[in-house]
This record gives sequence, C-alpha cells and structure tokens, in this order.
Amino acid sequence: MRKDSLQRHVQWECGKEPQFQCPFCPQRCKRKAHWQRHMRRQHRDKASFIDEHLQSYTPKMEID
Repeated sequence: MRKDSLQRHVQWECGKEPQFQCPFCPQRCKRKAHWQRHMRRQHRDKASFIDEHLQSYTPKMEID
C-alpha cells in the first residue's frame, strides 16, 4: 500500500534468504526488527549478550 513498504520489501525481502541469524538457535529473519524481537522474547536469559550482539551485528549484504 505504501511506497516505503514496497521499497523495503524489494531491498531486504523479495526473493532473498533471511539475512539475520539468531546466535542462539536456528531462527533466521528477513527484518532486523523481527530478529531483535525474537531474541528479546525467546532468549531473555541471555540479555546482556543480546544487547552487545545487537549493537555490533551487521547483516551480510548480497548485491545483485
């Protein structure tokens, strides 16, 4: 419906493998916000490590 949503979808999601890998389990996400939400909800016991990891993580970028 919105141009910015379409641009985000094409850049990060459309036909691409998930770029954000959880360091604690096999979960992978296409969106950084979903990846962050997953780690905060599913791995609360590792909170200090999560904050460090979130600040230093950069996804692998595949350029077509």
